[in-house]
Amino acid sequence: MISLREHERLLERRLDEALSESEQAKQAREEAHNAARKAYRELEKCDNLVRAWKVAPLKERDL
Repeated sequence: MISLREHERLLERRLDEALSESEQAKQAREEAHNAARKAYRELEKCDNLVRAWKVAPLKERDL
């Protein structure tokens, strides 16, 4: 039979493990968020280049 003290230590260890997993999940989420933001910024750059490319011939015709 497990003593109350042993049971308490087991619960503390499980709590520490859960907190560690939670911190790892938080870091993974932040990394994914940062990667998504970076990808979005790169997509915006491409979008801006496409817009400029489409507008450039219109400006040349106006000359």
